[in-house]
Amino acid sequence: MSINKLTKNNSLARITGRYTVTVTRSLSSSTASVLTPGNGYTYYVWKTVGSHTLSYSDAITNSVWSKSNIIRTNINNVVPSSIQTGNVFVVGGGGGGWWWDGGGAGGIVQHPSYNTVPLHASSVPITVGSGGIGFRSASHPYASVPTNLNGGTSNFGYLIGVGGGSACPTNANATWGNGCGSANESANQPSVTHPGSNPGYTNYGYPGGTPAYYSGGGGGGTGVAGPNGNASGYTNSSNAPTSGGAGSPFPAFPYSIISVNPDPSSGPGNHYGGGGGSGSGADGWVNNSGAPGLPGGVGGGGSSGKHNGGNCHPGMCASNAGGNAINNLGGGGGGTSGGNHNGGDGGSGLVVLRVPV
Repeated sequence: MSINKLTKNNSLARITGRYTVTVTRSLSSSTASVLTPGNGYTYYVWKTVGSHTLSYSDAITNSVWSKSNIIRTNINNVVPSSIQTGNVFVVGGGGGGWWWDGGGAGGIVQHPSYNTVPLHASSVPITVGSGGIGFRSASHPYASVPTNLNGGTSNFGYLIGVGGGSACPTNANATWGNGCGSANESANQPSVTHPGSNPGYTNYGYPGGTPAYYSGGGGGGTGVAGPNGNASGYTNSSNAPTSGGAGSPFPAFPYSIISVNPDPSSGPGNHYGGGGGSGSGADGWVNNSGAPGLPGGVGGGGSSGKHNGGNCHPGMCASNAGGNAINNLGGGGGGTSGGNHNGGDGGSGLVVLRVPV
């Protein structure tokens, strides 16, 4: 009876084996709302403006021997992809509404498989951006223009949602009489490259409309650009408010599940980043008296002020003020009609992480 010679290769074949390991990931954040609605996912939701942290740790909770050991020098080598990544949703704060012009929505970035391993060692820095402050009549005529008109930037690690723009953050006198230009900060979102992130993200953001005479441009939304001002002359009867640019729907993050204040105009209940509507009319000018204000863009945008018809100078008409945007939806504030009325405040931002249960 012959005996086969034992070679190096078949020798290795006889002794090679592996461990089958079970790895669990623990996530924690003292400032997140942790929601498990029964749809197969857990949502970590940050709604409060300011800085936050998500901490995580991975641990082997079970191992099964199969012939031989493995040398494990880094737990990342055995962390399954299903818990390495998560669906991340970042909404910047919306810009404040100005004299006529609507505020721009905060920029949005969504990444369906953001990889926290090895991008972040053990924790992820998070920021929820504030909404910009709307124009205040006390600043008229530009005696003290606020410096916090633009929305604040939000982030989850390397993913950044820029704050929405206000139409006139500086030097408002330079363009007096023709509005102050469009709220374009959210238009910068598509050019954000999120250095450090793994590929796969999508940016959302569009520019605001161009003002015309005493009719402002609507704030840009995350779905479409804001409409241009609705006027062909200083005293033309067509001078009227406009709506804001619409936001985008995000089916993975419905209002009802992540528990944010809803925008009733969103049919499916999942639009974010609506631009603020724009006002029209200057104090002392009777252009189109009584033209109603129009709603902001779907996704939380603030409504525009009703045309004042010159009847409120130098006082205040509540209906001529721009409407505030809805917080946590990142919408822009509504523009005021006339200089002695307040613009609406932008809505604050939002950060959400969705992971499998």
